[in-house]
Amino acid sequence: MVLIEVETAGPLDVQVCFERDFSWSGRRVGRTFTYWDPNLKAFYFGEETKKFSAFVGSPTTGEVQQEYDTNYSSQKESSFHLGVINKGKETRLL
Repeated sequence: MVLIEVETAGPLDVQVCFERDFSWSGRRVGRTFTYWDPNLKAFYFGEETKKFSAFVGSPTTGEVQQEYDTNYSSQKESSFHLGVINKGKETRLL
C-alpha cells in the first residue's frame, strides 16, 4: 500500500501511471494480461498461468485509461486518477 499525502492551495488531481512489465530473474514470463475491474476500482494484471498477479487501484479512483494495442495505434501505459482535492490537506490510498 502507498499512502499519498497532499497539501494544496488549489484544485489538484493526482494521476497514477504505470506500464506493466513481467520478468523473473531477467527472463520474461509467458503471455500477460491486464484489465480494469470497476467493482474493485483496480487494475488486475498478471501472466497466463496466474502464478504471478497483482491489483493496483484506489477507493477514490476516477477517470481510467487502459493500455491497448490495435493495428493502427497503441498505448503501453495504463493510468487512473485519485480524485480531485480542492484545497487543504487530504490523503489518498493506492
